[in-house]
Amino acid sequence: MIEKIIAEVIGCDQDLVKEDSNFVEDLGFDSLNI
Repeated sequence: MIEKIIAEVIGCDQDLVKEDSNFVEDLGFDSLNI
């Protein structure tokens, strides 16, 4: 569900956010264990 929120905010595909862990870490969401 968090991935969807991030995807909506950045305007990217939800699957892309899920797959690109480095991108998520860069946003500082790695602490949420996405």
